[in-house]
Amino acid sequence: RTRHNDEPGMHINSHGLPSYDLTRSLFTPEERKIVEKSMHIRMMEFYDILRDIPIEAHPYNSHAIYYVQLLGRLGLTLIHSYPEDSLKAMDLALRFFWTYLHPFAFEDGGWSEGPAYGSWGVERLARFTHILRKTTGLDMQKIHPFFAKCGYFQLYGWPGRSRLTSFGDDNGTSKASQVNMMRVCAALNQNPVFLKPGMDRNMPLDWTIWPALTDFSKVGEPDMSKLPLAYHFKSVGFAATRTDLQNYANDIGLIFQSNPVGAVSHHHNSHNCFLLEAYEEPLAISSGFYDYYGSPHHDGWTRQTKSRNGITVDGGQGQMRGGHATGKLSK
Repeated sequence: RTRHNDEPGMHINSHGLPSYDLTRSLFTPEERKIVEKSMHIRMMEFYDILRDIPIEAHPYNSHAIYYVQLLGRLGLTLIHSYPEDSLKAMDLALRFFWTYLHPFAFEDGGWSEGPAYGSWGVERLARFTHILRKTTGLDMQKIHPFFAKCGYFQLYGWPGRSRLTSFGDDNGTSKASQVNMMRVCAALNQNPVFLKPGMDRNMPLDWTIWPALTDFSKVGEPDMSKLPLAYHFKSVGFAATRTDLQNYANDIGLIFQSNPVGAVSHHHNSHNCFLLEAYEEPLAISSGFYDYYGSPHHDGWTRQTKSRNGITVDGGQGQMRGGHATGKLSK
């Protein structure tokens, strides 16, 4: 059940929805009823949880925001079988995304949870945007400026073969997600510079349906020569300077953050901390490992100020957690 452990349900629906959409004609009517009944149960679980929160008043929950996206996709899939409940689901999802988009996404392309969770979050948002536009004609990309700049945060904060994990959670599986997310952003914006990290990482092909849907291979070759060598994402207090965006093996990167959003969700207690890398080697790093959320190691070290290059006081005491624990990069 979703309220007990939501990871299985999220992944089943994330991958199962496009798979079922493509293979639906191969099922018998009886088989379709079984599959769609299961989807309907999950859709209403998501709906009830989001109403109980309620998500409009308390949006700072990365899993709950994903429920909203899945709710919209489930509503589109089940509109003919469960029209009344599907319209309720679509109404919630569209009201939220059309007016608000995401609590961690900002107009300058910044993502307050850091690049790793940014890669997962942006990829999901971009997928839902693509599906919504193709099925209904509604285009969130025209409403929210975030989409035009959605790839720059990754491009400057975590480019090429960078091994830094920046200022937010990363369980080591985000590299492929970053590449896939950048490919989708490149296709959405017809902007080839977003393809550069994937070319540098030489990641294997994404065998899901998304490359075929977005067709990033036709975007073109990236030309990094016109990009600035420094970028300030004021929304999340994130500044990065690079020396060579074209050749990561010749690049030196200095990254600094003081986040006005606060230490919430998967962001760390890392205001006024910095990271340094040079010539594909991490030098001043963000240490620790994200084994699971709130574990003794995660809570006691990984997301603490002392695990990275920041000043602590009173015997190593760092920053508080929460929306009140904010910083600011004003220049």
